[in-house]
Amino acid sequence: MSRSFLRLLVPVLACGALIAEDAAPLAPPPPPTTPANSEVAPVVSPIKPEARKPAADARPALFVNVRVSSRSVQLNQPVRVEFFTPARQLESIDIAAAVSSGVVMGGANTWRLVGKPTVVENEKIRSVTVSFTLLPRTVGELALPRFPLTWLAGEPLPEMGVVKVEPGVIVGSERKPLPREVEGVAGFPWGVALKDLLGKELKGDQVEAKGDISIAKPRLGLELTFRGGDLAAADLAVPDLNAEAAQVSFVQRWGVPQLTLEDGTPAWLLGWTRIVVLPRTGGGVVLHLVREDILARAAASQVKDSVFDILEGNK
Repeated sequence: MSRSFLRLLVPVLACGALIAEDAAPLAPPPPPTTPANSEVAPVVSPIKPEARKPAADARPALFVNVRVSSRSVQLNQPVRVEFFTPARQLESIDIAAAVSSGVVMGGANTWRLVGKPTVVENEKIRSVTVSFTLLPRTVGELALPRFPLTWLAGEPLPEMGVVKVEPGVIVGSERKPLPREVEGVAGFPWGVALKDLLGKELKGDQVEAKGDISIAKPRLGLELTFRGGDLAAADLAVPDLNAEAAQVSFVQRWGVPQLTLEDGTPAWLLGWTRIVVLPRTGGGVVLHLVREDILARAAASQVKDSVFDILEGNK
């Protein structure tokens, strides 16, 4: 084959190769990768804005060794959590305060922090051991609070796992059904609106209004407190009842008290319901029951109406 013929043949082959490449479907280029701790620039996309998925948290994940007292508990059982991290990288951080704030903000709707977190820093290897105690506020499969470890660079977010909370209480070694006080008191469900009871279960002369608080007395010794129009607390006065003698009966119904107040008064915490037995003037006791989520909702509504709406010019 002559050299002149080869010179003529090469352009033809090259043209054929180009035609073949043009005919083949082009695979889309791989998406660009972005470091997890860097800001992501806006991407021009034919996808409509409302169809885009929200960006994931940019904080790095961190594997921590977590120990949990039990992954299955009853509503009145505490859960003790302990985890370990590398040595602190930011000396100015109060680790106990950071954990306390993180637990409250990260699990306020599902968990209650009992007491203060404990922090121990190993003198030799400088590792950090953190422990704290939680009580569940509701039943079901509850994720343990997830919060940033602000004493480490990048404030990583560790996974603590899930705890299953059963709908019952533990009394000694015996599991019992939830007492009705968790859902209401004397047949009145927590959160029921006062306006829905007037003229039916409650008469007008049984209710006394004091600002945004209304007190109803449906029967002797029982007072129902409505905040923002909803049932949020109750007081049951029991004359001539000895508190110490009744303590055994209370424990058999609600289990061991999970909290002791500053004056030494025991308190039972059953989810969102708090029960305290107080001495009654003239003898006997008063059972004070509070539904904490309803009180918090009423307080938030009051702050919005009396502070934020004014600041924003809505009133």
